[in-house]
Amino acid sequence: MLNEFDDLAGQLYLNIESKWTIFDSVPSQYPSNESQIADVSEEEKYSQIIKMRREKIIDIQLGDSTPHLIISFESGSILFVIGFHEKYECWQVGVESDNWLVVACPMNGVATWTSNKFE
Repeated sequence: MLNEFDDLAGQLYLNIESKWTIFDSVPSQYPSNESQIADVSEEEKYSQIIKMRREKIIDIQLGDSTPHLIISFESGSILFVIGFHEKYECWQVGVESDNWLVVACPMNGVATWTSNKFE
């Protein structure tokens, strides 16, 4: 079992397949579906995410009834990723060389794969 001093050996990654947005602070209510997130160009998305690339993550949460991914940063900004789709995975988070993965599966499912370190 991992303890607070263990490191995961590998590059952490987030693959996003659904709509996402960045909030400057905690909103009064998070979007519940993709139609509630504004369409922006790919260039604008890259610009937004590049500005946050070195920010320290202070909290990661999943939505209460849907696995929306909510990542809070030290600056107060929040990356919000929609976690529901009827047919497709919305997002995947993992460690490239350490065999662990968390996936938002179709219809509000969440699947996990872990290395032997977690047993």
